[in-house]
Amino acid sequence: MENILNHISTVIKSLSLKETALFVQMGFYIVGSIIAIKTFISAKRGLLNTVHTEYQKRIMDHLERLSEALYSEFDPTLRIILATIV
Repeated sequence: MENILNHISTVIKSLSLKETALFVQMGFYIVGSIIAIKTFISAKRGLLNTVHTEYQKRIMDHLERLSEALYSEFDPTLRIILATIV
């Protein structure tokens, strides 16, 4: 085991800066790809679920009705009164 670690450390020390940058860049892209794939799978399971989508549609319908109810209580003459005061 110690012999293997000595060999690895010798190889790492012999790498040039350009080769080291290349390995770091490859590692970055590999880790980024893994994170992207896991995020997509998680979103597909949760956010893009058809039940969840239908629930969001019902919420938007309810918010639309609520908005219409609140807007129907609005008095347009109040805006004119406030504009003359300010």
